[in-house]
Amino acid sequence: MWVGGAIVEPRLRRPEKLDPFVCEVAPQDRLAGRPLDTVLAVREPSGVAEDVLKRFDRREVEEFLLACGTHRLEHPGGTLYEHLARVAALLAEWGAEEVLQHAGLCHACYGTDGYGEVLLSVADRAELAALIGTRAESLVYLYGSCDRRATYPRLADPGPVPFRDRFTGRVVTPVEPDIRAFLELTAANELDVVQHNPAIASQHGAALLHLFTCARRRLSDAAWLSCTKLLAPYGSITGPA
Repeated sequence: MWVGGAIVEPRLRRPEKLDPFVCEVAPQDRLAGRPLDTVLAVREPSGVAEDVLKRFDRREVEEFLLACGTHRLEHPGGTLYEHLARVAALLAEWGAEEVLQHAGLCHACYGTDGYGEVLLSVADRAELAALIGTRAESLVYLYGSCDRRATYPRLADPGPVPFRDRFTGRVVTPVEPDIRAFLELTAANELDVVQHNPAIASQHGAALLHLFTCARRRLSDAAWLSCTKLLAPYGSITGPA
C-alpha cells in the first residue's frame, strides 16, 4: 500500500489506511540552512569501530532472522523471511556489491517507514553491525530510518539529497554512493512487493514507475531494466533519463 510516497507492505493481515503519493518537492526541513551531517554521522551510534571488518556468515545471519520470527510474519509472497531472501537474491542478480546484498537480507531489521514490525531496536545497532559488518549495517539503518514522504521526492535532485531520519528527526546528506545503494535497495524491495501482490501493483505501479523514472540516473542499468519490465504496464516512462 502507498503511504507518503512509499509502499506500506501488508503485515499480519491488518487493514492499513492509504494516503496519496506525494510527488511534489517536499518543503524545506526545519534544519535547512544549517550544515548538514554526512551519512558517517549516522553510522557512529552503531558502537562498532568504522574499520572493523566482519566476514559475512550467511547461515549465522539466517539463524538470527529466524530467531527474530521473520518466518512467522506474513508478507506479500509468503513470509518476511522469504521476502528478505528474495530481495538479497535480486540485488545479487543485478550485480550489486556484496555489502549491499548483505544489507538487503537484513533491510527490515529496524522496521521501515512502510513496514512497522521491528526486529531489532536501533539502540542495539552494534548487535547487527557485529553480525553483518559496519558498512552493511549502516545501509540497513539508512534504509530503515528514511522518512519517505520527505526524502523520496528529493531523489530526483541532481545534487546532494537531504535525507530525513525518521528516528531522530535530523536531516543528513548521505554521500552519493550511499544514496545510490539506498535507491537500489528500495527498487529491489518495492519490485518484490509489487510482483507478489497484484492489488498493490495495480494501485501503485504508476507511482512507483514515476519515482524510479525520476531517479533513474541513480539506478544501475540492471535495476532500471527490471523496473521498466515490471512497472511499464502501469504507466508511461516520463522524466529524467
